[in-house]
Amino acid sequence: MEIGLEGLAEAQLKALGPQLELLQHVEGRSLIRVDEASAQQVLRNALGAGAKVTRFAQTQFGLEELFLKAMQDAGTTVGSEVSLE
Repeated sequence: MEIGLEGLAEAQLKALGPQLELLQHVEGRSLIRVDEASAQQVLRNALGAGAKVTRFAQTQFGLEELFLKAMQDAGTTVGSEVSLE
């Protein structure tokens, strides 16, 4: 889940939950990513800390993230095999 927040300092964001991934933090506006299981608790913690919620949505992965995940699942890396034949 992606959650957009306003009004919290970066240190306050880290205290919202252990599974939190900070995607962006600029001038009091933040975008965080959490797993679905902890999303409700993180929202409650954020509201309790005085944050304004500006976004709450399913995570949308970009093509790069999907490609890297597929490579990881395949057990290989980009450019790992080079043939000069």
